[in-house]
Amino acid sequence: MKKNALAKDFFMEIKKTRNRFLSITLIAALGVAFFAGVRAAAPDMNMSADLLYDNSNFMDIRVLGDLGLTDKDIDAIRDVKGVESVQGGYSADVLCSTEDAQLVVRMMSDYDQINKIMVKQGRMPQKPDECLADERFLSLSGYKVGDTISVKSGTDEDIADTLAVTEYKIVGSGTTAYYLSLDRGTSKIGNGELSSFLVIPAESFSLDVYTEAVVRVSGAKELLSGSEKYEDTVKNVEDRLDAIAGGRCDIRFESVRREGQEELDDASAEIEENQQKLADAKKELDDGEKELAEGEQKLDDARKELKTARDKLTDGENQLAEGEAQAADGENQIADGWNSYYENASTLEEKKKELEDAKAQTADGEDQIEEAWQEIDAQKTALADGRSQLEEGKAQIDQGRQQLNDGIAQTEAGIAQVEQKIQEIEAGLPTVLDGIKAVTDGISQAESTIEGLKQNQADIRDGITKLEEQLAALPPEAEDIRQQLEEQIKIAKEQEAQIEAGITAAQEQLAGLQETLQQLQGQKAQMEDALPQLKAQQQALPATLAGLKEQLAKVDAQAETLAEKEAELADGESQIAQAESQLRSKEQELEAGKAQIEEGAAQLADGENQLGEARELLESKEQELAAAKDQIEQSRKELEDGKAKLSDGEKEIADGEAEIEENRQKLLDGRREYEEKKADADEKIADARKKVADGQKELDDLKAPKWHILNRDYIQTYVEYEQDADRIKAIGDVFPAIFFLVAALICLTTMTRMVEEERTQIGTLKALGYSKLSIAAKYLCYALLASLIGSLAGLVAGQKILPLVIINAYGILYNNLPEVVAPLHAGYSISSTLLAIACTTAAAGIACYKELMSTPAALMRPASPKSGKRVLLERVGFIWNHLSFTNKSTVRNLFRYKKRFFMTVLGIGGCMGLLLVGFGLKDSVRSIGTIQYNDLLSYHAEIVLEDKATTEEKEEVVNAMEKDKNIKSFMAVYKTSMDIENEKENVTKSAYVMVPENTKAFKEYADLRSRKTKEHYELSDDGIILSEKLAKLLDVSEGDTVVLKDEETDHYEVKVSHITENYFLHYIYISPELYRKVFGETPEFVDYLTINTSTESSFENRMQEKYMEYDQVSEVSFITKTADRIANMLKSLDTVIYVLVIAAGLLAFVVLYNLNNINISERIRELATLKVLGFYDMEVSRYVLRENVCLTLIGCVLGIFFGKILHMFVILTAETDIMMFGRDIEIISFVYSILITLFFSAVVNFFMHFRLKKVDMVESMKSVE
Repeated sequence: MKKNALAKDFFMEIKKTRNRFLSITLIAALGVAFFAGVRAAAPDMNMSADLLYDNSNFMDIRVLGDLGLTDKDIDAIRDVKGVESVQGGYSADVLCSTEDAQLVVRMMSDYDQINKIMVKQGRMPQKPDECLADERFLSLSGYKVGDTISVKSGTDEDIADTLAVTEYKIVGSGTTAYYLSLDRGTSKIGNGELSSFLVIPAESFSLDVYTEAVVRVSGAKELLSGSEKYEDTVKNVEDRLDAIAGGRCDIRFESVRREGQEELDDASAEIEENQQKLADAKKELDDGEKELAEGEQKLDDARKELKTARDKLTDGENQLAEGEAQAADGENQIADGWNSYYENASTLEEKKKELEDAKAQTADGEDQIEEAWQEIDAQKTALADGRSQLEEGKAQIDQGRQQLNDGIAQTEAGIAQVEQKIQEIEAGLPTVLDGIKAVTDGISQAESTIEGLKQNQADIRDGITKLEEQLAALPPEAEDIRQQLEEQIKIAKEQEAQIEAGITAAQEQLAGLQETLQQLQGQKAQMEDALPQLKAQQQALPATLAGLKEQLAKVDAQAETLAEKEAELADGESQIAQAESQLRSKEQELEAGKAQIEEGAAQLADGENQLGEARELLESKEQELAAAKDQIEQSRKELEDGKAKLSDGEKEIADGEAEIEENRQKLLDGRREYEEKKADADEKIADARKKVADGQKELDDLKAPKWHILNRDYIQTYVEYEQDADRIKAIGDVFPAIFFLVAALICLTTMTRMVEEERTQIGTLKALGYSKLSIAAKYLCYALLASLIGSLAGLVAGQKILPLVIINAYGILYNNLPEVVAPLHAGYSISSTLLAIACTTAAAGIACYKELMSTPAALMRPASPKSGKRVLLERVGFIWNHLSFTNKSTVRNLFRYKKRFFMTVLGIGGCMGLLLVGFGLKDSVRSIGTIQYNDLLSYHAEIVLEDKATTEEKEEVVNAMEKDKNIKSFMAVYKTSMDIENEKENVTKSAYVMVPENTKAFKEYADLRSRKTKEHYELSDDGIILSEKLAKLLDVSEGDTVVLKDEETDHYEVKVSHITENYFLHYIYISPELYRKVFGETPEFVDYLTINTSTESSFENRMQEKYMEYDQVSEVSFITKTADRIANMLKSLDTVIYVLVIAAGLLAFVVLYNLNNINISERIRELATLKVLGFYDMEVSRYVLRENVCLTLIGCVLGIFFGKILHMFVILTAETDIMMFGRDIEIISFVYSILITLFFSAVVNFFMHFRLKKVDMVESMKSVE
């Protein structure tokens, strides 16, 4: 029965003090949310990164060899205990040109199992000329998937020695766990900054050995990356790899030395062989000159013998010419006789033949005349038939032509009609579509209007409901407020009626629009159905028309053919008439020819007798001439043989002369070529001998290689990410603790006050026989339940929201993190919940213990009031005497309730400090762009030339800048990326090295100054100037020594002379003379800083286009764009800042509300007495709430100091490596923080005023008696 009564009383207590219960719950929720949420951010960051590493099978160890790695090296690594898998790979840095700049890109071979690429678009490369591009490469270059890019070497070495292919098609894009952030590291080529990467197949490389090997350690995947167990597991394998490294390096060293020596020996042998070839060529030329002299002597002897033979041959030719002349005269006489004979015989034979021909012609003529008469008769018959057919063809053609003309006219009319209909539909269809769009937009607008009206109607109805509830809850005496509420309800109902009428009108309009839409859609469907049919007819009719016109052309051609036939018939008839006339003339000529033939036969017989006598005389003379000819022919044959021998001799001499001349020319050419190439050959041989000597020296000086066994700690983004997680952890150790401490103090005060308020009830229960534990259980359970509910809500909200907000804020730097893991951490959940429960329940337990130790009689009487004390101000008469009664009471009450005073001041101070941290962090972030790019760096643009640019090419750009009126001034600098190390602390960072050509004028382009003292520095030859953040990371100060690393093996010690203010990136400033001393070479000034007349975007775009047209210019960048990029990058930090500000504001509100509630509860009798004495409600409120304002102001003063300390801690731990936040808080941020705190104080005072109005004077002044 007792237990049931206590349980009922417990729940009644919660209901009666629900405001207090909710305030404890809210405070516990806020404290647990920040405590667990911010602390969970660091492990969530590590777990998110570890998930990425596991999903991509990211390497645990990376092995590099000074002389590369062979397949046997890979096998040896695979055999090491603890190695799960290993793969050899290649990488090389190259240059890739874009429209705006020349990017340094790292070509990486594709690993099948380790370091998997996360493909975002497209696919992995499969062919040697394909590649997968870094997403950042696409954004920087403007290329897209499907484009083709080309790369080139950034050094003097031939790129073919590294890559087998130089042009690649981009088949995909993606990211890799190797690069979590935007930073891709440094390079030895280009501007020294690696911009992105490209993944290509291994066969795209032409290297003989691997450049690296990536290793996965057995069991490491199951461990959290970066944890102690993970580091130990990987370290064991590192030690084993280090143990085999020496042996493998010795084998590789001997192999390289042996192969190098063989190549040098082969080169030396080739040099000696080429030297011998030169000697053989000279000997061959000398032998040729000797042989040429001997040949010329033999040719002179042959010329003398040929002259003697030619003289003898000339005498023989003269004698033969005389004999031939005599024989020729006799032969001519005989020939003349025979000619005369043959002429007469021929004439006689011709006459005989003519006679026979005449007889035959006469006979043929008679036959031909007979045949001609027959043919003429046949032709007459054929002409008659042709005339008949011609008349029939004319009639058919005329009929066909008429039909085709009619068909053409009809087809052309049909085409015009179809085209007209198509034009009408095409002109009308857009109108219909516009109408449909307009009606559709009208429907959407009408529906949106209806929805908006309905929403407004619902809001008004909700408002009416709330007003009616307020009306019902008003006490009877609040008549003025009742009338106001009724008037508001009336106005709201009138508005509801107007909205209802608007909804009806809009629905009617919507129905009309929908009907119009149906009509328009019907018209559109009819037009769309008819249009294809008409277009099909439009395409078919021209073909039909063309066919008809083609047929008409054929008919016209047939008519022309008939006309030609008719003309031919007329010609035939005319020819037949002429032929008949000619035949009659031929018959008369034939009769006259017969008479002449008979007369010629008699004359022919006399001529034959005379010709026989002449023939006998000529035959006797021919026999005498033949004998003379035989003798002459014998002489000619002997003479021809002599001529042939002479000709052969002359040909042999000519050939000899030509051969000697040819050999002389060849010898001259060979001598000239020998002399020309000998100098070049001697130079090449000398160079080759020098190269062999240098190679031999280099080979002799070659040192044994080393393996560089690197774990994930050597990856810059991996380390930076871990460091950022550690910073969040550091903030999570302090910031939430302060937040939780403030919340715990308020819970303690609240529970203590609750127990003190119910001391009378505790005494009653104790007098009734309830045990101390039973009585205390009520308050312990009250605190336990409130803190448990708040803790559960806070830990879920905190661990699910705050880590996501914080990690997403860091996403501006680590944009390659694909998935954020935010689980509920049991450790943080349990610890924060137990801490919240412990604070509230312990407070309740302590308060209960104190009261339960008293007797029931003492408990049932009110606690004795504390004796009053004078405050310090009372002793200052000239101030105290001038204070009013209420002001004196306020001063006394402030220090009278010391617990409330300190609780309120600490609570307000803590909240004010948290607000100041939020606004101060925003000031620190924003100062980066403002100070860095307005005060520290004064130049506007940077023009970068290629490293290989010649002096002429540099002068060309310099001349262009000198003539450019938009450039006020410019300066040449040398800028590159380099590693810097503090060997004492074993810390290495990457930074930009900047060497100005003119150190005196450099102050116009960059202000090197101290952040604290504002002292300006100038570059000297004594030491370098470091940027402040870099110096802090390296843990060095002015006067310390650091090491600059140009390459992995080149280290240079320099002194730090000054540390300059800088907020973004790391810089090392060196004078030109110091650079020469340190590195032993003169810097190449290929970068130019310019100060322009304008910083507008349009001007900078024009300037970039102008100077990028020069082939030697690789990049043109602007400070304004960099500043804008940083501003956008840091904008997401506003989210974290807003969370801090909102949370701190909520905490301030809850703190003030709780403490004011407690204050009023403690002084309820005092306030009732003031009302009895005649104080008005507003005067009572001012009496109490004036204290709250004073406490708030005191808390604000404390919060200023507390906030500055906390702000400095937060920015020092939240900074990233490449960025330094501002150290100062703007005055306006102090104002904002104070105003927000005062605003919440005013809001709390406003609510407290209504509570003070409800104080019942009679009930409050009742005493126990």
